[in-house]
Amino acid sequence: MGQNLFLIDLLLIAHGKIRKYFGTGPRLDLKVVKDPEVGEDRRLFVLIRTKLHPEDALDQLDELYDDWWLDALSKADHKMSIDVEYI
Repeated sequence: MGQNLFLIDLLLIAHGKIRKYFGTGPRLDLKVVKDPEVGEDRRLFVLIRTKLHPEDALDQLDELYDDWWLDALSKADHKMSIDVEYI
């Protein structure tokens, strides 16, 4: 993932933004997933592991997307995604 070092700054910003919408309770996990349809292409997933009711978690995620992530997405060059994981 050496060629994707540009994601480090985005991850640091994402951490603060996620905490703004989800608080400090949820654990954040990183997962690298290889897309079999794109050969060796990989994507970094930031998973917000939350105990929130799914509807509430999706509302928070929508706010995060609307207020920041959709604008920042181009900086990720389709190599990073943010999603919730229910625990």
